[in-house]
Amino acid sequence: MTDSTYYFERLNTFDKWTLGLYTLLTLGLSFYFVNELNVDTKASAIFMYGLGTHLILYMFCYKSLRNLTVFAIWILFGLLHLLAYSKLKDDIALQMFKGHSTTPLRNTIPLLIFYQVLRLVSLKTRGQELVVPNRISRTDMFDERQPTWVDFVYLIIFWTVSILFSLTG
Repeated sequence: MTDSTYYFERLNTFDKWTLGLYTLLTLGLSFYFVNELNVDTKASAIFMYGLGTHLILYMFCYKSLRNLTVFAIWILFGLLHLLAYSKLKDDIALQMFKGHSTTPLRNTIPLLIFYQVLRLVSLKTRGQELVVPNRISRTDMFDERQPTWVDFVYLIIFWTVSILFSLTG
């Protein structure tokens, strides 16, 4: 663990696996999206891909996102999401009941930045890194620190913002 709030480090094994699997998921979904004929299935898949990305990033990559090398790579994914969003946002076939299915794709970069804001608030107000509560154990997955009620509040805030942003087109 480094003492600096912002740091660049090489990718560790977890980061390589996470980014590699996400790249494969993205390529697989792209192939599926191009070849799938059912528009409703396409809309659901793209919506869940975008929203799922945000929620999983917060739940499992919160420690990795402290490393600005990893953060920069996720920003690149966010730019790809933004490109996909700009190409698909006017396709009325992808419209869903509460907005457009591609809306979560436009939110990746703002939510990555929002994560860093929550992290900074946690560091400045409590002197502790942001961690994610874990249902399996009393400590978080990576730092072996017992989450506080504030960590639960940050989790709820992040998920709420992510879901609301995804449902408003």
